[in-house]
Order: sequence, then structure tokens, then C-alpha cells
Amino acid sequence: MRIVRALIAFAVAACSLIASPVLAQTDGASGSGEVVELLRESSNLQKLIERSLEVPGDDWRRHIDVERDRLTNLLRSRGYLDGQLEVRYAPADAAGAQSLTMRVEQGDLYRIAAVEIAGGEIGGPAVDRIIADAIGNVASTANAATIASKLTWELGEQGRPSARLIDSTFAPNGKRGQAILKLELSVPEQSRFSGIEIEGSGAELLAKIEALQPFAKGQLYSNSRMARFRDAVARLPGTGSARIDAEPQPDGTFRVHVRRVAQPAGSGLDALLGAILLVATLLVVAQRRVILTAIGSGTGFRLNAASIAVAGLLLVSAVLVFGRVLTFLSGSA
Repeated sequence: MRIVRALIAFAVAACSLIASPVLAQTDGASGSGEVVELLRESSNLQKLIERSLEVPGDDWRRHIDVERDRLTNLLRSRGYLDGQLEVRYAPADAAGAQSLTMRVEQGDLYRIAAVEIAGGEIGGPAVDRIIADAIGNVASTANAATIASKLTWELGEQGRPSARLIDSTFAPNGKRGQAILKLELSVPEQSRFSGIEIEGSGAELLAKIEALQPFAKGQLYSNSRMARFRDAVARLPGTGSARIDAEPQPDGTFRVHVRRVAQPAGSGLDALLGAILLVATLLVVAQRRVILTAIGSGTGFRLNAASIAVAGLLLVSAVLVFGRVLTFLSGSA
């Protein structure tokens, strides 16, 4: 079996007054290859050693072991399923320096030889094509996530709106460098359209959204149809940040639920509020001498026209701001 080894060495000096290690120097990794470079760039060993200086008596070796496990998982997530990292501590020398060496055995790069799916009966040409395309790819967690995402999307195309991934693992199949991707999926029964519910919209906007609704009564759910519907509603003026969900019903059907569609992107009230706040700010700046003089003398404000205007505009602004906050909170509920 081909094994690529790399040694990553760190030298630390033991302080006679505290139990924490003191960084002396850091040597580069010996060896070559993409894996060694990946581990060097991802390693936090240097920072862990430096941080241990700030915690007298801290068990710094425990932190190193945690980092070793993290890097091992990173190595395996890239398809090196047999990857191992070993940390070795050399005795302190006469000068009190102690060396730390991490040994990397990456092993073979595994590739997907088969895909096993548990959780329900699925099939069809599209599913077969996804599985066929997966064969030969690197057995990495990123590829596993991509394959699972394609499968759950296809299950949605087959009428299962809540299909999802539960777990994914790799297992060697007995042949060198080959692995089985095992996926556990939640595969619900097929669901058909029973109606649409729209909250927070006027009659005109309601009619436009209903006209865009892509499902006929009794039609199977489809991810692509729902995606097109969301895009179409988002382009309607006045829909704001509408949320659209396919909600399962007790009888096994689903309803399309549209929420918070009556939030204009920029209303006339917002424009009025901005103008009032601007005018009030300008008047406050213009009357700053009068205000500061009144505050400093303790005689109170002079009730001239400008002062009354400032007070009135600030009061109206406060009322409008309070109203907008209530509207936002009620819409978020």
C-alpha cells in the first residue's frame, strides 16, 4: 500500500516557573504533495502552542490532541479514508527545548464504486443517471453532499416536497481505493396539490399571485415548478420578501402558503418620514445657539416660531417612527 508520509515539527521550550510550553521555533514540513500543503495551511498547531503561554499550568498536550483529531477528519473528508495523523513528543534537551512532531500517513485516495440508498423506494431514469455519474468520483464529503442534494431534488420532482438527507457515510468495499457511499434519506409519500393560501395582500395582488400559481388541483408536487413560482412572485411589485412554502396536510396533500407579501419596497410614508426628519434636523442645526443658550442659562426655550416648528416636527417624526416599528413587528409575527 502506497503511504505518503510528512513530518511537521515544532520546537518548544519548557519554562522552569510555569508548566506551559514556550515557543522556540517552527520548522517547515518535510515531504511534498497536495495533502501536506493542505494540512500545513489548515493547521492551528502554531497558534495553540503560542496560546498556551497565556494559561499557566494548562494541559497544552490536550489541545494538540484535539487539533490532531480535527486534521485527521479533514484528511479523511478529502477522500483519504485511511488517513492517520500521529503526534510524538521528544524529551526536553539540556536547554529545556522540547520537540513536537506530527506524522502524516495519508494512504490511498478512495473513489466511489457504488451508491447505496436507504430510507425508501426511489428510482427512475433521473435517479439512475445521478448514481451513474457519481461512480468514479473522489469519496469526499463534498461530493457526498452534492450527490445527496441531487437525489433529494429529484425526489421533489417526483412529488415528494419534504425529501431530505439524514446521514451519509463511506465504507470500503474490499478493493483498494474503492468505497461505497451509503446515504440514508427521508423519502415521504408523493403529495398532490389541494389549494393555496395567501396572507397579507390586497385583492389586486392576490389575483396576480393566484394567476401565477403553477399547480392544478390534484397535481403532483414539483421542485422546479415551485422554484419558478417563487421567482415569478418575487418579480411582482409590492410583494417585498414573500415567503412561499409547500405545507403538508393531514390528508397527504399539500397547500402552497404565501406569507408577508404586502410589504412595499419603498412606500410614500417612508419618503414622508425621511423628509420630516431631514427638515427637523436642519432646523435644530439652525437653532442650535438658541437651544444651547437656553440650556446653559436655565431660563427655558424661547417660544419663537422656529422652536415650535422644531418641537412639532420632532413629535411627528417620533409618532411615525413608532408606527413603522409596530408595523414591522406585526409583520414579523
